[in-house]
Amino acid sequence: QIFQDYGFHPLVQRWIIGQCLCVDERTVSSYGIRRDGDMAFLYLLSAKMAELTEQRYEEDQARVMLSSTSMPTDTSGERRKYNTLPNMSPKKGLARLHPPCQPSFCISRVSLQAGWSCPKCTFINKPTRPGCEMCSTDRPDDYVVPGSYK
Repeated sequence: QIFQDYGFHPLVQRWIIGQCLCVDERTVSSYGIRRDGDMAFLYLLSAKMAELTEQRYEEDQARVMLSSTSMPTDTSGERRKYNTLPNMSPKKGLARLHPPCQPSFCISRVSLQAGWSCPKCTFINKPTRPGCEMCSTDRPDDYVVPGSYK
């Protein structure tokens, strides 16, 4: 949807919900998004960092435009009615026209949180927790609990 409405290719999108870096295999509901107003954050990588070529971008954009024109207009209008993003033409949101979030900034923002990231679901757990609060995966063996938490 973000690609169709704003032109930001899925390869440059990094979604953060709660304390998790989202993965495609999970639904937003599984991250705790239940109702209007629940927060999600979108960080954008540069096309270079995401290894997105201009050719791939243009091919995928053409594919999205073709699929959106083949949808009945009332379905598109119905979908638009529930969109919380401002109405904007795809041409105005091209990723190459806007400076993206620097990946090092995004990573450092996430890594400042105390605790360990679950290798399975990415949830940030309390430093003293032996297993993941979300999926029960064991804490990584190499994680050292900070001295202030012992």
